[in-house]
Amino acid sequence: LNEIDFAAMARSMGIASEVISSSKELGELNFRKLFERRGPTLIDLRIDANEEPPLGCRIKGLAKNTSVTPGS
Repeated sequence: LNEIDFAAMARSMGIASEVISSSKELGELNFRKLFERRGPTLIDLRIDANEEPPLGCRIKGLAKNTSVTPGS
């Protein structure tokens, strides 16, 4: 699929938006500022289609019937 700029679409409708293109940018995102906004905010999280997900730990957890997913 072609890249879609969801953040631009949101801004065109008057909705605040943030574009996140890396894990560093995600870590630097000011969530407190986001939560203080009135109305919706769209976070356009760009994922590298060529990046392989870190499934090794997840597979091991499933094999042991335990969860390695944060928060569960």
